[in-house]
Formats: sequence, structure tokens, C-alpha cells
Amino acid sequence: MGDRDIKVENVLVSVSDAGGLETIVGAVVEGGATVFGTSGTARKIEAMGHQCRHVEDITGFAQMLDGRVKTL
Repeated sequence: MGDRDIKVENVLVSVSDAGGLETIVGAVVEGGATVFGTSGTARKIEAMGHQCRHVEDITGFAQMLDGRVKTL
């Protein structure tokens, strides 16, 4: 990135299709960022062996409308 490096500390992940998720999360974790995930995505990330903080634990609210509303 030239003479300016940007360190990403937190990443929010929410996917409907988990194709490529391992590659993305692996790179994020390798870079040292904390991963936050919505319910189903967080479970997939944890099943891959990575740590993931659940968005619901931070917001205090469960997802709504069959998962269409996760974070406000």
C-alpha cells in the first residue's frame, strides 16, 4: 500500500454462501484482526477452528426477520 500501511483490527463477516470463507477468514486471522460474525456465519467460522465473536453477544439483540436483520 505504498508508504501508508493500514492495520485492520476488527472484521464483521456475514455470508449466505460460505464458498471461500476459509480463505477470507484465514487471511483476516493471520493479519491479527478479531473476527465478528452473525449467527450462522460465526458457527461456520468456529467449525473451521477459528475464534469468532458473535454479533448477538455484542449488540444484545438476536437477528430478526429470518436473519435478514442482524445489525443495526
